[in-house]
Amino acid sequence: WPLQPLLDNGKKQTMRLAAISGQESFIFPSPNVRFLAYLAERPAGWCGGMDVCGRPLAIYDQVEDTFQYVPYPGTNPPNEYIPSGDLWNFERGYDIKWSADSSTLYGFTITSGNASLTYRITGFSTSPTSLSVEMLSDGFQVQNKTVYPVRVIAVSSDGSRFLTGTYGFWLYDFADLSESKLLTDRDDWIIGASFDPHDDNVIWYINKFGLFCRDLITAEEVLIDASINSNRATDRSPWFTNAIFAPDLSAIALYQNGNGLSDRIFIYRLQSQATPTP
Repeated sequence: WPLQPLLDNGKKQTMRLAAISGQESFIFPSPNVRFLAYLAERPAGWCGGMDVCGRPLAIYDQVEDTFQYVPYPGTNPPNEYIPSGDLWNFERGYDIKWSADSSTLYGFTITSGNASLTYRITGFSTSPTSLSVEMLSDGFQVQNKTVYPVRVIAVSSDGSRFLTGTYGFWLYDFADLSESKLLTDRDDWIIGASFDPHDDNVIWYINKFGLFCRDLITAEEVLIDASINSNRATDRSPWFTNAIFAPDLSAIALYQNGNGLSDRIFIYRLQSQATPTP
């Protein structure tokens, strides 16, 4: 997830889809499939023609058949756009999370210069030709403190909230930043997370202790399955390093690092656990 759209060569040329040695940019479609977020070929003169900036983030509107580079906020196009790293590793080079209502996009990238950038793009449902970009990694105020979030791992259905963290687990709420809070500071390595598709006040997440479900209002937390990662005999045993939740929460794709052996992907079925449709 997300599944890759089928595009003909003409559409790819219109989008200026980036490709290096036959490897094309990974594409992140919005849930309503109107917008495609991806890496585009560099515009002329960008970064002085050198490859130090990787490729710029771009948005293609399939309804209006329009293309735009996403400008870095506070700068003037066409010289400054949001850059990203290598095409071959989309999770390290760039990773994007859409809100379920397709109004908001959160992105994380490590540039070719090894700088971490986290950003929030809004306006897709109101002004898609003039999007608003916030560089979250530049810092913003939460409860009189400046925070610098990285690695967005889940987004609420309306895009107002997002989860971030690796060691330590934060919820940021742009509807009311005073509601932003640290959910856990345990040394538990958050592998993946998702807001419940039927209730933004419920989240699902996996750490090295298993699969959990948490109510954000009551703070009640339930261990759903402790067997995930429980078969590790030693610290060097293969374990899951990433988890991607299906949008409908029916399954989880689990990536296992083989530590020198073959890497593997497992599918965990979650149909009986998801919150039922009202």
